Amino acid sequence: MLIKLGTELTKEEYVTRYMRNFQKLLLLGDRPKVLTNREEQLLQYEKELCVLFYEQFIKKHHRAPDEATLDDQVKANFIERSKIFARSPLVMDEGNFTQAHIGQLKRLRELRMEDYLPDNYTHILQREEELARNYFRKHDDYPFGYECLCISRSREVVNQGLEKLLEGFYDSYQVYYRRYRKNG
Repeated sequence: MLIKLGTELTKEEYVTRYMRNFQKLLLLGDRPKVLTNREEQLLQYEKELCVLFYEQFIKKHHRAPDEATLDDQVKANFIERSKIFARSPLVMDEGNFTQAHIGQLKRLRELRMEDYLPDNYTHILQREEELARNYFRKHDDYPFGYECLCISRSREVVNQGLEKLLEGFYDSYQVYYRRYRKNG
């Protein structure tokens, strides 16, 4: 049986369409429409595999793949790697983690609003928000098999992170923040 071949795709067209289609499949369903750091890294590996497939296809068939080949590859590879891209249920996201840290600070005697000038109080909170965001991002990127260490997926890691940030706040308070107090 003869199969009609479609128009050959350039390497750039093939890789761009492949990645776009693969990412569309990845973001289908009820999952959040934003990729995690881990997923972005996995997509880079997927892109490398896509380029490798394209080059091997040309060597084997003496022509570039067409749209039908592209579609078949996206479907087959997505099904094959869907377990790798599977997300565990989220326990905490970055925004809520940051707000939890700021909330715990606002309850401290050392950070009562009336003890600081408004600009100083805002500066401290903004700095602590940035520290919390950076902490979350750093601790939410673990390789496959170690997802239990991701802060977004483990209450224990969330609690540990909030404790470490609180310890860091007390250290910063002794060295830095207490100078911002009105009667400092």
